[in-house]
Amino acid sequence: MNSPARNSLPNTVLHDTPSQPPRRLLLGALGVSALLAACGGGGSADAVPVVPAVAPTLTITSSAGALAGSVFTVRFEFSAPVAAFPSGSLPFALQGGKQVAGSFKSLSATVFTVDIEPNSQSTGTLLLTVPAGAFADATGKASNTVPYSFAQAYNTVLPDTDPRVEMKSAVAGDATGPFTVNITFNLDVGDSFTLADLKLTSATASALTKLSATTYTVLVTPPTGTAGNTGLAIVELLQGSVTAVSSGLANSRSWGFGFWYRT
Repeated sequence: MNSPARNSLPNTVLHDTPSQPPRRLLLGALGVSALLAACGGGGSADAVPVVPAVAPTLTITSSAGALAGSVFTVRFEFSAPVAAFPSGSLPFALQGGKQVAGSFKSLSATVFTVDIEPNSQSTGTLLLTVPAGAFADATGKASNTVPYSFAQAYNTVLPDTDPRVEMKSAVAGDATGPFTVNITFNLDVGDSFTLADLKLTSATASALTKLSATTYTVLVTPPTGTAGNTGLAIVELLQGSVTAVSSGLANSRSWGFGFWYRT
């Protein structure tokens, strides 16, 4: 007779057990899903939550300061990149003026500008409105659901004998350091114009240079600070500061011009 099977370990007896067929568990699709969920499985390890698209917000500013007397620049700055405009420019409505043809410009994926001319020989408030649905996020999935409006006071009622001035930056887009501003009078102001006649906000001025009887240049330096800082430097010709040679009249109002910078 055969003796009981033993292993190599002392005091341990291995008993024979009858063999049984393997058991099978049949689950439907719902059962499999429930089992996977209970075990913490069933999903991809690389799954990323879907974040709904959100329309950027819009900030509108003007280069004209408190009162516009001639053509000025309006700046549109979005909080995030926007999709391309179907018409090639941001749609908006105007009351009290008109867009200068061909003046809409893209400075970046978030910044755009346009030149606006207020009604001539008139005074009032110009209203610019960007309607709902005018722009969308970069994916084109989320459009603005509310309009954005901007108001600019203007006065273009001035006699031809009153000195007027226009200022333009020699830099296209935002200045990143000192930049030259071109100053043009409608009349010869003789030697009455000096650097002291300019009031600057968020900038300093130097090197005033007379090029002709009516044109000058001045060097404007924006403030230095944290990298990526954006602001508006305002150069203002003070009221009564210059006198026309032909009429002997001083400018009856101040003239302010804004220039955007990015340090």
